Amino acid sequence: MPLRWRVQHAWLLPLAMSLPVAAYAQHPDSVPPPPRAAHYAQVGDVRMYYQLYGRGRPLLLLHGGGGTIDESFRRQIAYFARDHLLVAPEQQGHGHTRDADVPLDYGAMAETTAQLLAQLHVRNADVLGWSDGGIVGLLLAARYPDLVRRLVITGASTRPLAGAVDPAVVAEVESWKPEADSAGRARYARLFADSVSHYPVFVAKLKELWLNQPTEAQLGPAELAKIEAPTLVIGGDHDVIRLDHTVELFHAVKRAELLIVPGSGHNTLGEHSEWVNPIIRAFFARPP
Repeated sequence: MPLRWRVQHAWLLPLAMSLPVAAYAQHPDSVPPPPRAAHYAQVGDVRMYYQLYGRGRPLLLLHGGGGTIDESFRRQIAYFARDHLLVAPEQQGHGHTRDADVPLDYGAMAETTAQLLAQLHVRNADVLGWSDGGIVGLLLAARYPDLVRRLVITGASTRPLAGAVDPAVVAEVESWKPEADSAGRARYARLFADSVSHYPVFVAKLKELWLNQPTEAQLGPAELAKIEAPTLVIGGDHDVIRLDHTVELFHAVKRAELLIVPGSGHNTLGEHSEWVNPIIRAFFARPP
């Protein structure tokens, strides 16, 4: 993707494999601490990698599409590990979790995440999801209500790209050519478990996912109405997810609250952690 586009549209950086360069440029000192444990769990077709940090009430971290744990939450891990048990998985084909011979699918991500929590005997967890991770968080809350105590999502959508972003963004995704993306290949080789030769396959799967999901059956109004967990919906005031879509999502979840972060693009957690971290902590700390 053109560098100009990648810098201006920071929401797609985790997707376009350029997140560390632009989305975290404001915080070069942001290095997450090492996990206290890192393991793999076999969940269906996926040998899922996950990290554990801290101790306390469980908090599930769900990373952005095309990203990794450290990239998505480098300014949250140390902050929340002080009083939470952080459970941070990497989804199929992302980071340390190798790809499987099946398409990427938000419903499957929610299912494997639920299975991982079951294996870890984690229930009634708080959940923080960014972008694609927010979509997975919504699916978890709708389909597995016993697993989700409170939910915070930022930069999430309930429709495929064409229904949630401007047409220019859709066009850029459609024209993304991995063979011309040298920066993306280099990052993939450095951070992902699969061989760099798999990069075009992974990009094709990501494009198919973003252009066609989430579907109405996954996160239409009837599914969103099933969410009982108190939910904080966050968006940037110039997030690439259209503001009207974020407000619509807020209205569709019955126990939702809305936070629009001023001066922020898609990466509210990285751009303004000094604001959003305390708000998220206070939201999680409220009594039932």
